[in-house]
Amino acid sequence: MKRKEFIKNTGIFIGGSLAIPSLFSSNKSDYSVSEYVILINLGGGVRKQDVLGYENPKNTHALSKIDTIIPTFFGGKFPEKYQDIISSNNNYFSNLPLINQGILFSEVESFSNEHEPNFRSLVSVKENDAQNEVNHSIFSLLSKYKKFTKDEMWQIGGIQIEKNSSFNYVPSGRTDDETIQNAANVIYQHKPKFSNINLNDADACHSSYSSYLNSIVRSTESIHQLWNNIQKRDSAMSGKTTLIIIPEIGRNLEANSITDQHGFHSFDHNDDNSRKTWSLIVGAGISESNKNRIVTEVKESHQILPTITQLFGVHHEIKRQLMLINDFKSLLV
Repeated sequence: MKRKEFIKNTGIFIGGSLAIPSLFSSNKSDYSVSEYVILINLGGGVRKQDVLGYENPKNTHALSKIDTIIPTFFGGKFPEKYQDIISSNNNYFSNLPLINQGILFSEVESFSNEHEPNFRSLVSVKENDAQNEVNHSIFSLLSKYKKFTKDEMWQIGGIQIEKNSSFNYVPSGRTDDETIQNAANVIYQHKPKFSNINLNDADACHSSYSSYLNSIVRSTESIHQLWNNIQKRDSAMSGKTTLIIIPEIGRNLEANSITDQHGFHSFDHNDDNSRKTWSLIVGAGISESNKNRIVTEVKESHQILPTITQLFGVHHEIKRQLMLINDFKSLLV
């Protein structure tokens, strides 16, 4: 069976590793392939096993896939055991899941299993300047190296990464649905070059797996709809936009002692498993030959920021000029 047929029929997973010379659509080191980049942080912690499958205990390098609670992202079948607790307004299936439009990085390790430190590692980088550590946010880097103006950069939801005037900040909505709607309004009206959308309803998983599950399904449906609207309705951004999705952190392998109203166990985030996450990148910068591809090579969540700078064509210039502490390596290499 061909790889694409396997993914289509079973949902997601393959075993083993994948040797790929380059995932980037351009051979030029400092060449912008995206006019617009949207980074969505699935905040609150998303348990990798819930959405990507379970490790086979007989072969730790193999992964088996049965169901997915995010069929709009990964295809597959929504688990019947959860149907009754999910809002009936959600459409569980999609003719064009996002994995068919991009690359899934199935093995991404987060910097931390705490919310704020790992969020900051996604959107900022440290420089050792004369023995003093200096933090550079993605907004300050794009302001300096791409000359993006305030109205071309927006952070919607989450902890405000910097309190300055180089970008616009919109606080989180009362729910993730409201945050995504606020982001959609910003994107449709202002067409920012860079948008960072931060969600947090999944943090309910500490005490209610049902609420956590509902939040993931609802938010990912809204993200899928936002992406479809950009492709169908907005000629200015269609075909020129890259969407990057990554959970802020994962969740524990074992449940805690709390069960919710439906009898499902809850999960915290303080073990090694809670540092296991994933990322999905679709749109501009992903060549046709790399769409529907799964990369199982282990990556790091702090590679998100250099990925953004690579998409905008300033990756190597930043690396040459700054004394960066972390290896400034994009996911798309």
